[in-house]
Amino acid sequence: MRKIYALLFTVVLFVSASVNAQITYTWATPGTAGDFQIGTNWTPNGIPTTGDNIIINPSASITVSNVPAVVLNNFSVTPTATSTLTLTATAANILGISGSMNITGSATITSTVAISTNVTIAVQGTGSVTMNTGALFSGSSLTNFTFAAGSALNYARDGGTIPLAGYNAASTVNITGIVSTSPSAPASFGNFIWNCVNQANIAATLSSIPTTVTGVATINSTGSAGGGFQWGTSPALTITGAYTINNNSIVNSAGGTITCNGGLVVNSGASLNGSGATTYNIGTGTNLALNSGSFVTGASAQTFVMAGTGAQTATFNALVSGVVNLTVNATNATTLGSSVILNNLTVVGGGSLITSGGQTVTVNAIATLGTTTTNGTISGGANFTVNANGSLSIAGTGAAIQSGGSALGVSGTVSVLSGAITINGT
Repeated sequence: MRKIYALLFTVVLFVSASVNAQITYTWATPGTAGDFQIGTNWTPNGIPTTGDNIIINPSASITVSNVPAVVLNNFSVTPTATSTLTLTATAANILGISGSMNITGSATITSTVAISTNVTIAVQGTGSVTMNTGALFSGSSLTNFTFAAGSALNYARDGGTIPLAGYNAASTVNITGIVSTSPSAPASFGNFIWNCVNQANIAATLSSIPTTVTGVATINSTGSAGGGFQWGTSPALTITGAYTINNNSIVNSAGGTITCNGGLVVNSGASLNGSGATTYNIGTGTNLALNSGSFVTGASAQTFVMAGTGAQTATFNALVSGVVNLTVNATNATTLGSSVILNNLTVVGGGSLITSGGQTVTVNAIATLGTTTTNGTISGGANFTVNANGSLSIAGTGAAIQSGGSALGVSGTVSVLSGAITINGT
């Protein structure tokens, strides 16, 4: 009896292993179109099912038709000649990817995957798509090419086009391959990472300007050759999560407005270069941190607007050789985290800038506190200086200059070296 049970157990294990084994199928006729669901089109003979791997290495442009609803583990496309692999289905079917999809061409071979009639490629879970040299997608849209939370597009090629797709806010586009040619980009991303350590001395620009990053945006490297990154010329971009610039990255502020609803952090070694007048709106509940060892450069003004409601912090420990403006909006109370040298300072009526003893606030051009009917306040223990070519304008109602709480309530030294002081209001 024990021998019978042992034999049955062995059979069950064998059957279970056979059922769960992944099979790798290779397209048998690389230069010929065919039906996905005909077994003789694959080697070994059979029809790929959920959990299997497939390899299609076209030698010419081909169409693989009748794609079923199936979740593949891995999908590899490496053509031997410039070609397009077109995927079609007779009914609306989802081709899922739970592992990795790799598309690889070369400097002389373009490998295009065309998403055509009735097919949706859905990258699931922690699945990924890697676009290597020469890789392209065509026919993709927000609905027929989708990335779930936790999935990723690894863009490991130079130039080209980052595909249009439905990127979940918790999916990631990881750009690593840019060397000498800027890529084109879709309008929206989930998480966005730029980490191009081999980038040449080019100002890499997203030639189709994105408008939305629904996750976080992180610039990790623009290479060591002096190259930079910019979102495009005069973008109108909203970043929902944190915007962080790290390491030896150079980000060109090329005009426009970038709304940082998750705050803006520039870390040691990174640079913000004002190549065009740019506004950074810092959202509610988040902070601005230009940290020690970072740089703010360039001839064009970079204006940081504390745009949230309630308390925020603005820290300016960067080495500043460029033009920096600070605006504190109405209903906002910004605590200054460091001393600061500004071109312009604006505290809108109803807003307040809170300083601390030992800090200095230096304004080289225009300091404006309040509007005609509402005080904007600056308070605390800082020394406040408006330089010789600058001016101080105070507006609002009530006492214009007093100790604490009104338009100008700093307890440190107040110096207006130009002598140009305007007091408006009642």
